[in-house]
Amino acid sequence: MPGIDHTTYILYRYLKELSVKISYGSIRQSLDTPMGNTLRGISDALDEFHIVHEVYQLPAEYLKELECPFISVIQNGHFCIVKNMNEKEVMLISDKGKKSIVSLEFFLTIWKGTVLIIDPLQTVQQEPYYRIKQIVSYLYIYRYLIILALAGMIYLFVNHAHIGETLFNLMTWVGLAVAIGIIYKESYDKDFLQRFCKIGTVVDCNEILHSKAM
Repeated sequence: MPGIDHTTYILYRYLKELSVKISYGSIRQSLDTPMGNTLRGISDALDEFHIVHEVYQLPAEYLKELECPFISVIQNGHFCIVKNMNEKEVMLISDKGKKSIVSLEFFLTIWKGTVLIIDPLQTVQQEPYYRIKQIVSYLYIYRYLIILALAGMIYLFVNHAHIGETLFNLMTWVGLAVAIGIIYKESYDKDFLQRFCKIGTVVDCNEILHSKAM
């Protein structure tokens, strides 16, 4: 059974794929119930957001008839997003944010036949105060890093006034720039940070930001 953070990520990422703007914090709060880690919990959360959706239990031969993307239940009760699919391959996004391409034959061995599909044409595209809630969500996600950075700056400021002042100003502007970059990427341009931190296939900002550590 997936944890609440994995389930939250799956639903948040799925909504982003459909350009539906619901903050990570709002999704996590809606899933913070005894049923939150189940497909029923995801469905209840979508009902709360007034998002039109359907849940189906389908035989394997109907898989190719589905329109991507959709949430699928796979082995061990975990969820994944089926992002794209053709006659031979399926592109998946796991509940840990990892993208992979598997053969259609392999996918059918782990697929449990259950899917959840949102109708984007009948769905609200943005919750009220989305950007404010999203900023609060990021502050919560990175709270330990923020606390550590603040503690370090306070220590330097108290013990080395001149060094502390310089580092404080530097880290403040760097932190502000990074925060603005992340918010811009998440809200407007998914590939915005790639021009700064992708070198061939070695470093990928999208993979870093959606990794388990994030």
